[in-house]
Amino acid sequence: MKCSSVGAVKKTLIPLVEFSPSMGWLLLMLWPIIYQYADFHPSTRGLQLLVAALIFVFLFLADLVCFKRAIETTRTVCEPPLRWWLLLFGVLLFVPIAVHLYLMPRIPLLSWMTDGGELSNTLILLREAAAKLLDVPLVLKYLFSWTLVIFAPVYIVTAFWGGRWRLGVVGVFVAVVYSLSTLAKFPFLMLCVACCYGGWGLSSRFKGFFAAVLCGVSLICVGGLVCALSSGVFDDYRKNAVQTELLATWGMEADDPRHALTLGDLARMETSDAYLGRSKTINIFNYVLYRVWLTPADVSHRWYQYYTYVKKEPLGIIGFFPSKASQGSAPSREVGIWAYQERFPHKYTTSISAYASFDADAFARGGLWGVIIATVLLLVVRVGAAWLVGAHPIGLASYGVLLCGLTMLPSSASLQAMLGAQGFFIALFILVLLRIGAPVLGVVFTGSIGKK
Repeated sequence: MKCSSVGAVKKTLIPLVEFSPSMGWLLLMLWPIIYQYADFHPSTRGLQLLVAALIFVFLFLADLVCFKRAIETTRTVCEPPLRWWLLLFGVLLFVPIAVHLYLMPRIPLLSWMTDGGELSNTLILLREAAAKLLDVPLVLKYLFSWTLVIFAPVYIVTAFWGGRWRLGVVGVFVAVVYSLSTLAKFPFLMLCVACCYGGWGLSSRFKGFFAAVLCGVSLICVGGLVCALSSGVFDDYRKNAVQTELLATWGMEADDPRHALTLGDLARMETSDAYLGRSKTINIFNYVLYRVWLTPADVSHRWYQYYTYVKKEPLGIIGFFPSKASQGSAPSREVGIWAYQERFPHKYTTSISAYASFDADAFARGGLWGVIIATVLLLVVRVGAAWLVGAHPIGLASYGVLLCGLTMLPSSASLQAMLGAQGFFIALFILVLLRIGAPVLGVVFTGSIGKK
């Protein structure tokens, strides 16, 4: 098998991307908790802040170990025949997409295009019917998720890396259309970022281009966030929300922690007049900050409250292995109804699912011991992946995609969701297979003959 050495990577900034998981946790969870700390209910905010801070410290130390390994390693990329790999990942990409689009009662994207581009309540219901409420086995729903977060990025970046430009362009087109088909914003964002990370995994061929893109975009996002917060972008929420009138309609007990209104709550309470009084650009900017930056910490805070104030006992393994029969009583559904649907029935239906960060889900299941176990497992995945990645382009791309997931998902997904629904176990399986099982795969997948 032909391998090309590109020298020690310590001479570049490429290994700095290894710090993405800890920086992602800092930006998407720890910083928002600190910023909203005064608005959170006193009953659990101190505990949540302490847990988030300790997780950041341990994630940073794990990233440091992986960074040192990266700068001490001579990065080589082997060039096996990629025909069969591209065929395998092409099937895993195009077949599930075709099946999902066929099973949708109606494709939301097409309805949106024929509806004049307005996101009506009907389209929101269509979006749920095409994804969350689609009447198919759970394993199929997981397969549809794996298609975008694992198979598509690995296929696309490997095709471009191997010089198969036409296959890469077709993969990009199909994956982008599919990610937008349900009108959900996160799948498209996840696809784009995962492709960048997957390309970074093969950055020896791309000469650090994707690493530079990731670092540049990160600096722009952090700088824009600092500017937005310093300019008082959320002041309108505090000015325009009619707190007393809405609180009077909730009928909650005096000691109910839901009385403590977060910035996210104020955004949900905002009147249509206030919304229409601002420019469309400002409204879009506010929504992105609300959805990406405020909401994960807000939702996780409600989980800490719910399993301290309402349940008062850990979940254990209830709902740990999701099934179709348990979807209606899933913990995320219970918390979503308690924290959001009961207070804002005009914005949320009873099918709401409030997905928490991995630490909040672990706290709900086992208290502080649950958080410790989940954090240790996450660190094992983080460091283990860095030690497993070898010289195969499929493995390097898979490691980059896994690093993307470790950066974006812990703040809004449980550990079991990351390993299962988000496909972490698939990326790990690929790394193990290429590292340990390569000798038994034969020349079809790792051979030294033929051109890639």
